[in-house]
Amino acid sequence: SFAPYARDLQLWIDRARAAGHEVLIEAPMEPFDYPNNDPGPHTLLADGSAAENGRRLAWVLSRATGYFGVTNYLGARFSASPDALGQVFETLEQRGVAFLHDGAGRRSTIEAAASRADMEYAIADRAISSFRARAPSAIAAFGPFRVVDPSRAVLVGTTNAATPGQFAALLNAYPGLRTLDLVEAPGTENDRANLEVGRMIREAGLTTRVPAGGSVRSGAVELFLAGVRREVEDGARFAVHSWRDNRGREARDFAAGAPEHRYYLDYYREMGMSDEGARSFYAMTNSVPNARARWLDAQDMRGWLARTIGAVANDNVPEVAPRIAYLDVTAAIP
Repeated sequence: SFAPYARDLQLWIDRARAAGHEVLIEAPMEPFDYPNNDPGPHTLLADGSAAENGRRLAWVLSRATGYFGVTNYLGARFSASPDALGQVFETLEQRGVAFLHDGAGRRSTIEAAASRADMEYAIADRAISSFRARAPSAIAAFGPFRVVDPSRAVLVGTTNAATPGQFAALLNAYPGLRTLDLVEAPGTENDRANLEVGRMIREAGLTTRVPAGGSVRSGAVELFLAGVRREVEDGARFAVHSWRDNRGREARDFAAGAPEHRYYLDYYREMGMSDEGARSFYAMTNSVPNARARWLDAQDMRGWLARTIGAVANDNVPEVAPRIAYLDVTAAIP
């Protein structure tokens, strides 16, 4: 399934179909802890008007073609509202689109709403074992961050323009925070905000840790690098690729001395890299086009940290050097 906010959504759907996969698009739905846990600006709300939810659903469905159905992204509260859910099902039935629910909701409400709309649907009743780590139970939520105990939080989502404020609120509420685990970190929707959060992590003196099964991708790599100490467990994975601006230009489209490159080079130096290390890291970052990704395992990342930043700031001494990356920067360059 694909989130509707993803860049190049149609490209990724086309690639998935070309590889023989069926595709679902995710409809963001209101969880019980909304708005602390905010699935984005087009979230379907349990108490939202029919007109507003209709507009939001239409936006989701218009983002691409080639999907056979819709699945929920979060939505425990929304799925408990028969009227709100029924409206969605009626729209999907009219469009000939199926619905797959992840099972995190009231099954009876989902079944009743689907039956009234006379639509094709399914509810997941089991989980397939996967590589991903599980986020532990939380005592509080701040955007994509979950507080596990007063000294530890986890990142389990995408950062956006609202994330710096959410993270500031977290730090204010839990001044004893010491560790940030990156469990399921797909990247960011806003480059400037993402690097602002990275600087906040650094200023707060946090350790960043990727547990076994953790997945850190794209812009989330910059958040991992922000830790004053960085820990990588065996079984952690990272994915990197080049940045791309709002005009579709990538780092390779700019001359070596162009100011666009400074945005990340300055950040990497702030995170403890030497000048040479920052440039080497940046070059590897942009060796992979934005439309692709290079996967790194724990050993790869440890090697990169040891070579570029130094073992003093890392918990493991590695053997090999890896590659890494990111996305849009030019809009932030004066």
